[in-house]
Amino acid sequence: MLRISCNGAQKHLFSCLYSTVAAAAAAAPANVLMEFLVNSLDFSTKEAISTSAKLSRTKHRHYDPHLLFDLLDEMGMNKSQIKTLVSSSPQLLFCRVDENLKPKIKILQQLGLSGSQLTTFLTKSSFLSRGLHTVIEPNLVYLRDLLPIHDHLPISLIKEPRLLSRNLPKVMPPNISLLQNFGFSMADILKAFYRHPRFLLNSPEWIEKAVHRLQKDFHMPLSSGMFLHGVQVLVSLDESKLERKLHIYRSFGWSDSDICLMVQKLPYCLASSEAKIRTTLKFS
Repeated sequence: MLRISCNGAQKHLFSCLYSTVAAAAAAAPANVLMEFLVNSLDFSTKEAISTSAKLSRTKHRHYDPHLLFDLLDEMGMNKSQIKTLVSSSPQLLFCRVDENLKPKIKILQQLGLSGSQLTTFLTKSSFLSRGLHTVIEPNLVYLRDLLPIHDHLPISLIKEPRLLSRNLPKVMPPNISLLQNFGFSMADILKAFYRHPRFLLNSPEWIEKAVHRLQKDFHMPLSSGMFLHGVQVLVSLDESKLERKLHIYRSFGWSDSDICLMVQKLPYCLASSEAKIRTTLKFS
């Protein structure tokens, strides 16, 4: 009985010691992460806690956040830009820099992105957290097949950094088919894409709604050279934002026919901010 009691006590003591050591081991990397975020990237303590909470403790075992910092710093990113990137994609702190991140950055450099263009692209997209072989490379293949002039590819990426972060072979073809069914040529669709690549990343239902609204509410014919311009504007506005802008025009005495005529000739008037519309109308 005494031997059994001792073994039980020993097991209990060993369990307590193991738990203490394990907790200390788990806490140590977390403390290193907190220290890095606060001291190296100027996170507030609250921001650092929030960012750390997004990460799994099991991933804290083998990583050096300074490797990511050094890579981005060498590329020309300032501390504020690195903080923005880490805040939105903290999992990058655990990526293997040489095997995972550098090949992705090399792709962008080979496309001609460098300096401020490269850093802006990275901070405005989730590119670095996307799979190289599962997302990025298939997107590049799709865009190279789609765009007849390959010089347009880097320009499109600069205009819309999120292009390579989406599943383009799945997202874009239904939208292109929809517009072709409305009678637009591939050349017209590509011109619209060059102007504003983001519009083809919307859902087909949202684009179709914009098409019908231009026809029904603004009496713009599909044959108008401004029609796709109008589609690009309307898909960027939700219902409430559009109505607020139309209300501003009406508050300055514009009739619905006046607004229709304006949209038919210059749909980008609806793309201006509400403050700019008011200012323009006051001095018109």
